[in-house]
Amino acid sequence: MNIIIDLIRKKNEHHVFNFETIKSLNKLDKECVYFLDRKSSSIDAITDKKNLHKVNVKSSKLYFWLNSTLELLKIIIKYKGKSNKFILLSATPLQYQVCSYLTSLFKIDINIFMHGELGYISNPQGLGQRLGGYFINSSFNNIKSRVNFIALSEYICSRLSSKYNYTGFRFVEHPLQQVKRVDVNNGETIKIGSFGVHSYEKSSNEIYNLAKLVDIKGVKNIELVTVGVSSGNFEYDLSPNVSHICRGFLNSSLIPKNEFLAQVQALDFALFFSGDDEKYDLIPSGVFADCIAFELPIISLYNSKMEHFFKKHGAIGILCKSVDEMADALLRLSCDSNELHDYKKVIRNVKANFTSDAYSKQLYRVLYEKC
Repeated sequence: MNIIIDLIRKKNEHHVFNFETIKSLNKLDKECVYFLDRKSSSIDAITDKKNLHKVNVKSSKLYFWLNSTLELLKIIIKYKGKSNKFILLSATPLQYQVCSYLTSLFKIDINIFMHGELGYISNPQGLGQRLGGYFINSSFNNIKSRVNFIALSEYICSRLSSKYNYTGFRFVEHPLQQVKRVDVNNGETIKIGSFGVHSYEKSSNEIYNLAKLVDIKGVKNIELVTVGVSSGNFEYDLSPNVSHICRGFLNSSLIPKNEFLAQVQALDFALFFSGDDEKYDLIPSGVFADCIAFELPIISLYNSKMEHFFKKHGAIGILCKSVDEMADALLRLSCDSNELHDYKKVIRNVKANFTSDAYSKQLYRVLYEKC
């Protein structure tokens, strides 16, 4: 029996990952017990809700660091020894440590999907993240641990395997939203933009430098936009040549999902400004997965993660060494839109290999097959 747990994410946080994973786990094992936030949007993926336990996920540091861990321990103690498989859709660094310790003492099958907390290893900000990084490092260095730590890309898994001697690293590719691309752009201009949460850490402000260079180079028929909220340190309206759609601030602005998705589908290319920055090297990108789901080619500053994907699956867009090269790419696109159609063909082929059934097979491999 699968014990599927997420005591961290609330409402629609990590919706695509949680929803698609729960849907696939339903196929692999009909008998599942769920512990999810009482308002989780992923509850809709559960076919049989009789074994659903609704949790009151809180935003406080006390809950994140202590209470959620105590609740996890209660769940493990209750279901331990019944040949059950514990699947943590998200976990805190302390929960990494606790699970690592428990599996070194007892025969417990624990699987943890890893997300943005991996950034605490390479680029911790503040005392809390440094402490989190210590717990994660300690877990990965525990040679007696039997936790399956599951990365959301082959690249991240290979990077962790090269850094640690731990043998319990596994990977799946981030699941995709099951959507059909609907072209809503009027075709008069090529609409290019970034979407999701914009922040200083992601170098989102580089879109203003790109706008300036596009203007200098005389690029025509290109519209630059942002779609989505600011983390708080990304400023709007710093260039008249950049439009901001679905604007607002994280945790204070509620953008209707359908409106947001409609604006994303109006894009012809997605922009990524995080270059080869170590702090994002181990962090999976839900926005990148959305680009594949929406058949949306990318224009990105070069980074090793993107290069790995391009080499394995095909060039789904353009990699640039600088923002100036990005501007040159936009100039080229404005003169010949055939390049856009070529990238769309590639990304459609890539998407065909990232189906729901393919994701279910990946989950079976990491959860049920012995390596």
